[in-house]
Amino acid sequence: MQLPWNAYIKAEAIKARRTSLVYLPFVGLFLALMNITLSQLASGQGFQSTPFAWQSLYITGISAPILALIATLPERREVLAQEGGIPTHAVSMQRLRLARFLLVCISSLALQLLLFVPMIPVGAPPIAAFLAILFAWIGSLGPLGLFSALGRVIGLIPTLLIAVLWQIVGVISTEKEFWYFSPPAWALRIMLRPMNIHINAVPLEPDSPLRTESPTLGLMLCLLLAVLAGVLTYSVSPASPTAEKHRCFFTQHRQHRDRTRTTTDKDHTAFDLAHIAQGTGRKPVGYLRTIGAFARSLHRTGVYPLSILTVMLITLTAFIYSETTALQLYSYFLVPLGTGFLSVLSWYATRPVYSQNALDNPRAHTGFALTHTAIVSVITLVVAAITRAPFPSIVLLLLIGSALATGCCAAVMRFGNAAPIVLSLIVCVFSITIGGDVLAHTKLWVIGIAGWPLLASADPMRFTTAFILSVLLCGCSWWAFHSASKKHHI
Repeated sequence: MQLPWNAYIKAEAIKARRTSLVYLPFVGLFLALMNITLSQLASGQGFQSTPFAWQSLYITGISAPILALIATLPERREVLAQEGGIPTHAVSMQRLRLARFLLVCISSLALQLLLFVPMIPVGAPPIAAFLAILFAWIGSLGPLGLFSALGRVIGLIPTLLIAVLWQIVGVISTEKEFWYFSPPAWALRIMLRPMNIHINAVPLEPDSPLRTESPTLGLMLCLLLAVLAGVLTYSVSPASPTAEKHRCFFTQHRQHRDRTRTTTDKDHTAFDLAHIAQGTGRKPVGYLRTIGAFARSLHRTGVYPLSILTVMLITLTAFIYSETTALQLYSYFLVPLGTGFLSVLSWYATRPVYSQNALDNPRAHTGFALTHTAIVSVITLVVAAITRAPFPSIVLLLLIGSALATGCCAAVMRFGNAAPIVLSLIVCVFSITIGGDVLAHTKLWVIGIAGWPLLASADPMRFTTAFILSVLLCGCSWWAFHSASKKHHI
């Protein structure tokens, strides 16, 4: 006997309580309040903008990664929990996945409402706000379905990397003549007219063709993508041993190896971290040995390959473009996003045995944070050598990298995987918006945290201000980390 649809929706709604589906939409409210504040500050500096100009921080900056988080985290939760044993009962897994996708779409709608509705009391036209909400939600349906299916199969971090690439391709191709051949651009293109902005947040000119362009084609393409993505998320199942054994010889060999070995990744991590254990009647091991143990535990997480790719990307950028461009790429983009991904990957590896090791050695908490700081610092020094960065920029990069790395550790330990990613995305987008605009020449440069190494290195007054604020950020992030680490005491 097939269960009714409302039973599937009710089951997914119960599982969604106190999860990312409930909390992530409040990112929209936070961004709306920040946008109102920034708009008022910019007006005080003599800059005028359209009512939704600051909403472009979300639409053109972080919409795809945020949607990837909304879509992927519920899927990973179910994969790790093996659907809570539901497949053993007489239920339709396709209907269950479709019900989950429906709740993901509702969460996206709540995000758009909280992002645009608060702008109405401060002067935004209600009709334009309604159209922006509707278009943004329709444009989000396709990526949500795509990211749901990808997250179910390949995991959180690869899906987020694809989402970042999706966002970049969309921004580049939105105002090109061939935009209708670029699916990432469809959702952005239909937002330009109701928000009255170009893709770079500059207001549309009175004679701009975008003012009179019909959104029909863009909406039809977005709906077509939504249907295709819905079919994809309905039909794609998580990888299972039954399905994997028919794929290829390499996969069969890997499964045979997994069946014959007696240790797991958790066992390897526990062995690596056993070096920091405090034996009976012995003093706790030193911080260097603690950092080394945590560093060894990250061998199977992808942290080191991504670090090497970062250095290779900076080297290639410096060779093709210029050393200044490479330093800008690292400071504005790779430092905030890299620290967010680093905290998620490392916490995934060490969480199963973290509390036990913290009990064995009281220095484990500090060693965990120092490991992240050490990794970011080593990469920063290598990048500084490649780009020949000035000494003030190196100092600020080291301080800001340490603050962001420790802050992301605190966020992932206290709130889960979504928090450090959202934090790093917000820092990245705000820094690029402020640092790459005329606002960088005003007092608002202080808001662009990741841009301080470039905006303050040549001005002694700015450098002094940025140095003091960076030290304060380091202190606050360490306090937040030690506060969050208490949650994991046994």
